[in-house]
Formats: sequence, C-alpha cells, structure tokens
Amino acid sequence: MKKMVVALVATGLLLTACQDTDEKNNEVAEENTQTLQISEEQPAQNVSNVSNDTNDEQWASLPEYHVVMEQIGTKDYNVETLTDNEEKRILLIRDKAGELQYKTILIKHTQRLKIIEMGEDGQIFNDILPEK
Repeated sequence: MKKMVVALVATGLLLTACQDTDEKNNEVAEENTQTLQISEEQPAQNVSNVSNDTNDEQWASLPEYHVVMEQIGTKDYNVETLTDNEEKRILLIRDKAGELQYKTILIKHTQRLKIIEMGEDGQIFNDILPEK
C-alpha cells in the first residue's frame, strides 16, 4: 500500500513539473516571436546609403562587399547594420523605397557568407569568402 501511495505522489509531481516547463517554454517562445516582430517593424536606425561617398567607403571596406555586389548587382541600396559583433555581422539591404531586398550574414570566425533574397528566391549564396 505504501509503495502505491509513493508511486502516485511521484507520478503527480512528475506530471506537474512537465506541465510547468511546457508553459514556460511557450511563454519564452511567444516573447521571442513578439521581439522578432517588433524588431522587423522598427524603422531602420543605422542606415547608410551606398551612393554616399563616405558611407560607400565604409561599406566597400567590408570583406563581403565584392561578393555581395556580384550577387545582387550594383543598384543603389541602403545598407543597415543589424548586428556586428565578434561572432557575426548581419546587414539588411533595402532599395531606395525602403523595401527590404536582401539580408547578408557573415560568420566572422569561418568567413562564411550567406546572402538571402527576401523575395521568392530565398538563399542565393552560401559559401566561404575567398582570401584576399
């Protein structure tokens, strides 16, 4: 009899613990989704226009510049730095109307560059940058 009571209590505790974890994970996932939606809706803050000489030099000095230009063409784009830390650099490339056209992700440690077209094509480039 004692074994059955202990087994029931243990089972009840395990089921209770599982339910709390799922709810917490759902809450965290919802918060992450909300944060992502908010960040996508925010206006561009760190925008640099490629056609501007000073900003063009900054953009052109990036190691991924030439590969990105080969892949997307040489139209006038606005480049927004979304993330630039020790691990990676994420750039958002918008057309003159402010529409998001491309997203680039450079993993600095491996020099892997991904270029994603925000339209139908999706990922258009995923390779390691050539050495200079």
